[in-house]
Amino acid sequence: MQKIDWHDEKKRAYWKNIFLFRWDRLVQKRDKYQWVFGGREGKNFDDNSRHLFEWVNKNHPEIKTAWLCRTFELAKEIRSLGYDAYVFGSKDADDFAKHAGVAFYSHELIDFGQHPRVGGATIATTGHGSGGKKINYLSHTGFTLFLKKVVDKFFCWTYRDLTMATSKFHMYQYEGYFNLKKNAHKAICGQPQNDVLFSGLTKEVVLKD
Repeated sequence: MQKIDWHDEKKRAYWKNIFLFRWDRLVQKRDKYQWVFGGREGKNFDDNSRHLFEWVNKNHPEIKTAWLCRTFELAKEIRSLGYDAYVFGSKDADDFAKHAGVAFYSHELIDFGQHPRVGGATIATTGHGSGGKKINYLSHTGFTLFLKKVVDKFFCWTYRDLTMATSKFHMYQYEGYFNLKKNAHKAICGQPQNDVLFSGLTKEVVLKD
């Protein structure tokens, strides 16, 4: 896949998203039984978002789900597994996202496309949070930090209503990374992609494959 300049892509989409995100929040009718998923800026079908997506499909047939992605090839691959998947910017993708009551992403809102139509949905993150580097708010100080906080009030690529983390330590990191308030909704959910390691596998089976 051609290398994409994510920073430039998000920068160009920012001003339009200020309008779209607020517009969708005000006018779109949301269905609490319709959930949209995305991850890895739309270029992969993996990480905690995928594991939650598959679990919901298996255990809650009453919930209508769809995965949004960047390419027709990936959408075709996901559909071959029996799931619904749509390409960023398509009518199907926008229609599904605009009526979804819940939205899950792993990295940022760009997981739903350059113009994420999820304003007004309950938005949750499923990041794996295994790093210790300074990112997002912790990478700014002084006036640039103040400016970022002001700009993010209009539209923020890391907006969330619920922050999910794999451990207490990573939740502590997230509080600084994303400027979480004391009353922010949080949930510690473990690492779903590692559940297989606790499923009774033996040493012999692991070494065999």
